[in-house]
This record gives sequence, structure tokens and C-alpha cells, in this order.
Amino acid sequence: MILFCTVISNFVYFLAFFMIGCVRSLYVTGYKGRTVIIDCMYNQKEKDHHKYFCKRGVTRLSCDKIIVANISNMWIHKERFSLYDSPENNQLTVIIRDLSDNDQTDYWCAQTFTSMLKLCFMTADCCRTSESKAAYLGGSVTIDCKYPESEESNIRYFCKEDGNLYCKNVIMARAEHNNTRIDRFILSNSRMNGVYRVTISALTEEDAGKYWCAMKRTEPASIAKLTEVHLSVVIPVHMQARLVKLHSTDSPFSILVKVSSFVAGTSVYTAVSVSLAVLLIVLTLLIIYKYKMHKKQDNSCLSLAVHSLYATVSMPTQALDFPHYASVIFQKRPGADSEATVSFSTGSCSTPATDKPDLSTCLLPSLDRLSLPIHYNVVNAC
Repeated sequence: MILFCTVISNFVYFLAFFMIGCVRSLYVTGYKGRTVIIDCMYNQKEKDHHKYFCKRGVTRLSCDKIIVANISNMWIHKERFSLYDSPENNQLTVIIRDLSDNDQTDYWCAQTFTSMLKLCFMTADCCRTSESKAAYLGGSVTIDCKYPESEESNIRYFCKEDGNLYCKNVIMARAEHNNTRIDRFILSNSRMNGVYRVTISALTEEDAGKYWCAMKRTEPASIAKLTEVHLSVVIPVHMQARLVKLHSTDSPFSILVKVSSFVAGTSVYTAVSVSLAVLLIVLTLLIIYKYKMHKKQDNSCLSLAVHSLYATVSMPTQALDFPHYASVIFQKRPGADSEATVSFSTGSCSTPATDKPDLSTCLLPSLDRLSLPIHYNVVNAC
């Protein structure tokens, strides 16, 4: 039922325009294996309608939908086709990639049945499908864009592909213009050799990417890609020497100075990447440092063994009303403030809560045990 309605609807449109003689054919040129971009214009009254791109069906009066733009101002992708509806400009943009023989037929931009798009192929033996270029950061690069003789009168179009597979204009020039300059881009036209030359100066890392050597037509507005250029921007050796080199002995201030001096001469993307990498390195060094200090402290504690000291203290011959004191000399622990002293009075041992763990007090059990051997354990706390 849906197919029947679609055929009837298309039949009515085609029949109406054929009868009044308003239908015309517009030829769009593409190159096999490459990409073509087509701009379809529509009337203001069709602004709020859903747009679609269709291909002539089995019969001349049928049109099979390929892709539908049910949302405006957003790219819609389906296999090799992309569609973008811009109501503000009354424009529907279509992209067809990797053109094949099956694509060489008639098309319609939906809601605009006054013009039939006839896509046809041309040969481009002059041009390679793709090539690669590399240039140094801050330097310049020159790209030669060849085109077939049949394109001589068309607009030279040099663009950069974005994330939606659309190619945004960088610089273009008409056939009669020999030299055109826009910012850091220069397009030089050499009509005798069938080539136009694009020079990019003061290269930045953002200049790296995928470019098109293309030709643009105005009726209908279309862009035919000839050669795809992959541009790489390389950091020179003398600039690589400025890369941050961190050592475990670097202080936080020296690390900050190194990072700041490097970031000052790089792009935003490189600066962010390096900053994150440096932050990770600093955190790793801090963790290693903490681990080593903790391990060293643990080893220091384990090395402090429990020492047993035996000493015989000469006791008084008769009972006294006051405590009797005797001193025992311990081996001084490295780092201790003074030698440990033990005092005696009655009969138990205790260690005061002081910052000198070597100082303890032991009380003798009774005075009737003269010359009592004293077993004293010294534990050095960490």
C-alpha cells in the first residue's frame, strides 16, 4: 500500500510538471571512485517539509528514496550518502561517496521536482586519487592540484574535510584569477599546465588533516573531488629538543619551569596533552617517593631489636626511708638525645610516656633481695 501511494504521488508530480513543460535536466559531473557534493535549492513554502534524496526507479515516473532528512541543521548519514537540510538557506546538501557505475543515473531532490539531476561520470586520468604530504611545523607546504581539460572554465576549489565527511572551503578562485590569497593560504592558477597550486605558510598542528583538490560548478552548485591530500605536520628536530625531560631529582619548581617553557611554544592541543602527561609523571614520582620512604621507615623499625641488659646493683646494708638510686649505662642508640637511666624504688617496671623511650623506671621487688640480678628489656619505638 505504501509503495503504491509513493508511486501515485510521484506520478502526479511528474505528470504535472511534464505537462506544463517546467521540468529541466541539470547535469552533475563526478569521477568514479571519488566524491561529489550537490546543493539543491528549494522554495520558501517547502521550508518545513521533510526533505529526501531519491533515485529514479524502474519506471521514469517513480523515484526510490535513498536518504531522508527528517531533522534540519543536522547531518544524516546512510552508507555512502549524507544529507543536510538548511532551512535558513533553503538548501539541501547531498554527498555521494565512492562513486560507482550504478550511481550514473537520474536523481531528484525531494520537494523540488522542477529539476532533474543527471549524474554522469568523466575521466580523470590526469589526477591521482590520493597523495600524502608532510611538512615541518612553522614551515610551509605547496600542493599541486591537477585537473582535466574539461574543467578548465570551472572554479578551483580547495577544501578541508571535517568530521561529518563534508569538505569546508579553505580557498577558491575563478579561472581568470591568477593569484588569490586568504590568510596563510595562496592559490596560484596555471591555466597552461592544467594545474593550480595551493601554498600554506606558517603551518600549525591544526593544519594537519585531509584536504580535497576539487572543482566547483555553479549550475547546479556542485563540488567534484579530484585528489584527496593527506597532510601531516612534523615537529623539527631542533624543536623536539625543547620537549620536557623530567628526572626523579627534579624539584616541583624545576618541573613547573620545564613544563611552562615547553607549553609556551606549542599549540593548545599539544600543551594539554603534555600537561596531562607531566601530571601523571609527577604523581607517579610522588607515589614512588612515598613508598620508598615508608619502606625505609619500616626497615628502620625492624632493625631496632629488643635488647636485654643484665646488671647487678649494690643495695644498701640497711633499710632506708628514702629511695635508693642506681644508674645503669646503656649503649646509646643513634639519634638518641642522651643515655638511658634506670631508677629503683620498690618492685615493678614502667615506661613513662615521653619522647625518650630509652628512659624507664623499674621498682625492685623488696630490699631483702640484695644484689638482685635485674633483667631489663629496652625496646626502641619508631
